[in-house]
Amino acid sequence: SSLLLQRPLKDTKILGIDPGYTNGCKMALVDERGSVLQHGTIFPHSPRRKWSDSLQTLRDWISSFGVGVVAIGNGTAGRETQELVSEALRG
Repeated sequence: SSLLLQRPLKDTKILGIDPGYTNGCKMALVDERGSVLQHGTIFPHSPRRKWSDSLQTLRDWISSFGVGVVAIGNGTAGRETQELVSEALRG
């Protein structure tokens, strides 16, 4: 609940990821004002298992748009998606 009480992040582009297996991980990137810059779906987990393609997409978005924060939902495939994001951020 304390997370919901935090102040908005100023001057930060945020990449939100809703993790999932069958229907993929939905992603939305918003700018500092909350306008959507990009959205899409990646499929790093089973059944499609396109880890490399998903990793490259994440790296492209992070570097191209200057993402400052990545927020990952805590649903199905959350831990696996966190591993993917960690790998993308390591470069």
